[in-house]
Amino acid sequence: MNFLLFLAFLGVNFASFEARISESLKVSLSDGSQLIGRYLSSHSGRGIRAFLGIPYAEAPLGNLRFRDPVPKSPWTETLYAAREPNACLSVDYIFRSSNKTIGSEDCLYLNVYVPQNPDSKDPLPVMVNFHGGGFMTGHGGRKYFGPDYLLDQDVILVSGNNRLGIFGFLSTNTLECPGNFGMKDQVEILKWVQKNIGQFGGDKDSVTIFGQGSGGVCVTYHTISPLSKGLFHRAIAQSGTHFSKWAQRDSEVSAANTRKLAEKLECPAEDVKEMIECLRNVPSEDLISLLSDFFTWNVYPLVLWAPVVEPESENAFLTEDPAKLSGGDDIPFLIGITSNEGSIISTGLMREQNLIDEVKSKLNVLLPDLFIYGDYNEEIRSSLTNMITEFYLQNREVDLNDPEMYQKFTDSATDTCFLSGLSVFLEKRTPESLSSNTFLYLFNHRGESSYAEVQLGNPEIDHGKNQ
Repeated sequence: MNFLLFLAFLGVNFASFEARISESLKVSLSDGSQLIGRYLSSHSGRGIRAFLGIPYAEAPLGNLRFRDPVPKSPWTETLYAAREPNACLSVDYIFRSSNKTIGSEDCLYLNVYVPQNPDSKDPLPVMVNFHGGGFMTGHGGRKYFGPDYLLDQDVILVSGNNRLGIFGFLSTNTLECPGNFGMKDQVEILKWVQKNIGQFGGDKDSVTIFGQGSGGVCVTYHTISPLSKGLFHRAIAQSGTHFSKWAQRDSEVSAANTRKLAEKLECPAEDVKEMIECLRNVPSEDLISLLSDFFTWNVYPLVLWAPVVEPESENAFLTEDPAKLSGGDDIPFLIGITSNEGSIISTGLMREQNLIDEVKSKLNVLLPDLFIYGDYNEEIRSSLTNMITEFYLQNREVDLNDPEMYQKFTDSATDTCFLSGLSVFLEKRTPESLSSNTFLYLFNHRGESSYAEVQLGNPEIDHGKNQ
């Protein structure tokens, strides 16, 4: 009897708590699902209505692993959207903040940030962020992609997670497992925005997608993918395009890596259907524990699993080499890079003297993996290596402890990994687009800290100030 009274007491207090919540924090999605958010504040103190951890797709677990995302079914209980969601499962080796596994496979969530008292009475423009991390790590949470500054303005911010690494980009180069699942997650986010952002006061006909690093690459991919057509209206990309040498893995190389993974896990490697079914049943920690087996040297190449050209199908995100595709010139585009982008590579090497020594002794062997052009055939790899060593390094011995050589090496990494992709992207834009709706920038402000300073404690070493 006392237990029943206790339950009744809890029910009354729960109902009372819900009744006291401000109506502005309650949102009903287009499918009838109910949300309750929380209040935050922007950098300048403006109020924000924040809705955190909204599921946009079913958890990609079990039979849904290595499949296209499935839109989230409506839920019946009110969702208290007040806590940061799980990041997608990854190892944060790129930024060296940790080599530990972080996140969960159950990670297909997004966050929505809305001005509490906007000046405008009209539906607000929407900005959708795709996070960086080389397709291998990262998340859309507040730590890196929060609303603090953007929500000083009358704009709605949406940020979300997509599958990463093996879970997001495993491919057999067949229809059984075509790959690009992480890209299709992003498409699902954009579809969710079209269906639901009006419930938050947003304008579904004024959506800008933006991203940094691999997030910038994703933005450019969406301009040429048939799955993304009509889901956004403007684009901003920083530090990456789909022409960057690390933005795509060769389909055959990716399929070979999948077979290698299967063999290490004692899954069938010849029958594709049996192989993928087996891999769907492998514990996630066993899959991600084999990541280091795919590095050629140290943690290089930094990008192991990435978008690929898929076999033809109605659900394919990308079926042709981007170099052969046109489109997206009608979309207004702001694009650029930051100064000394290549420090993400050179700074990583400066952490250990043995890495510096190995670069010094066998640079020509390491360059294809350091600068992520190892998927090209031997003739192209050799040609690129010769150009880099002759033009940037004057065929000199590269000692990264020498400030002059450090900067030359960083310049070569910047141009090879970042600037070249930007240059090709601009060349592919039509003259009409370049003169009317394409805007280029270089961000070279030196702030209080940088990626290199955080990693090495050296304020004289720079890195793109987006970090």
